[in-house]
This record gives sequence, C-alpha cells and structure tokens, in this order.
Amino acid sequence: MRNTNMAAVLTEGGFVTNTQDAYLLRSSAFIREAARAHADAIAAIFSIVQRRSSGGSGGSGGSGNTWTGQVLRNGDRGPLVRSLQEQLLNLGYNLGSFGADGIFGNVTENVVREVQRNAGISVDGVAGPQTYQEIRNARPSGLLVIVDVDTLNVRNLPSWEASALAGTVRRGEAFTVVDRVSVPGSSTDMYRLKSGLYITASDAFVRTRST
Repeated sequence: MRNTNMAAVLTEGGFVTNTQDAYLLRSSAFIREAARAHADAIAAIFSIVQRRSSGGSGGSGGSGNTWTGQVLRNGDRGPLVRSLQEQLLNLGYNLGSFGADGIFGNVTENVVREVQRNAGISVDGVAGPQTYQEIRNARPSGLLVIVDVDTLNVRNLPSWEASALAGTVRRGEAFTVVDRVSVPGSSTDMYRLKSGLYITASDAFVRTRST
C-alpha cells in the first residue's frame, strides 16, 4: 500500500479455508472486531491514527462493561477484561492472587489457553468470539445466584458500607456461589462468589438454583 499512487486500493480482509473460519464469520462480534483491526492497520500504515487498544474503556464492542466476545489479549486492561476474568472465575478457573483485576496478564492468558485446550479449539491465548461461545456453553457446578432486579451492587467485602462497593450486575446475570456468609451488624446474609465478590442473599433481589 505504501508503494501505490492509486486513488484507492482494494484490500483483502481474509478468506475462508476451513469450517472454523466459517464459524467465526457467523459472529457479528468477530466481524466487527476484524473490520476495526483491518482499519487500524491501514491507518497505522499511513500514520493517520494511533492503533486502538482492544481492552480499554469497553467502547469497542458496544457492550458496555460486559465481555461478549470482543477480542482481548495479553496487555489489554479495563472493564471488559475484568468481565472476562469474572466469567472465568465463575466457571472455577484459578486466576491466582490477581483475581478479576481488569489486567490481561500472563495468568489470564494461561487460563484462556486452558479454556481453549479443554474446548478443542485453536489455542492462542487470545479471548475472542469462539472462546466466548465455549465459556457460555460451559456449565458451572454447584449453586447459582441469579439477579432478579434491573441492577444490583456487588461488593469486595461482606459489608453494606459504601467503601465495599465493587460494581454492579444486571438482571438475569448468574454467578457461582462458594458459600453464604453473615454480615456483621446485619440480619441479611451475603453470598460469596467464585470471583471473590459478594452479593446480597435477600430473595427480594436474587434467586438461586442448583446446576
């Protein structure tokens, strides 16, 4: 592209050589990400814009703070990475002392590789649409708590204090319960989740089911 004087050029974004490629092209999230990566590469050649970080503020996939298959890789950070990590933790994968810290480092990459190996898909440590589908299809064992209100706070500690707030979850989201704990000074218990976070156990806000 650097060596053309043409007013326009036609570039090839890719081609299908196997059923796995065909599967990816059925995913709108993958197509959007591939298109953006293609545009970023062209822009970088001509030094028009800086290359985007795929794991930043979460705007690249249009899904807010929830990871739904946007491409994430080692070095990315932000709410999408945290969401990926929470989904991995809820399935019982071990992220060590880092937990859901929003940073896609070597530990997260190794867990993503483990997911890919277990699923029998391409092992590259990059979390994308196909890895997302495998995570969605996986079934955690034990007790699930399911959010029954539009938004609900989750906390870093079993405490109702504002300083313990860690974020919010939405109606229909489900999390694997580790145990039920009492909250000092309160008659309402909390569930401790595999992610290390805590959520109310009040049936006015959540319900549970076995898996």
